[in-house]
Amino acid sequence: MGKKCYRCGSENLIKVIPAKALVIPELKKEVEQGLAEVDCGCSGFQTGHRTKCKDCGFMWDYLIEAQMEQDQKENG
Repeated sequence: MGKKCYRCGSENLIKVIPAKALVIPELKKEVEQGLAEVDCGCSGFQTGHRTKCKDCGFMWDYLIEAQMEQDQKENG
């Protein structure tokens, strides 16, 4: 993925997709290959997918990522 966890710095990340997205062949293939995992959708995220650190469990979506990137720029 080329990203790092904002909490622990690990590069051991995985994409988390809602179960309803499994109808998309490309996403289903990513799950089968172990590049993504499925969320039941009960948490209600609607931003496409989340990223999860497999080491510390921190999870974020693109909105949180944008805010964290902005914070890093402002704080050096």
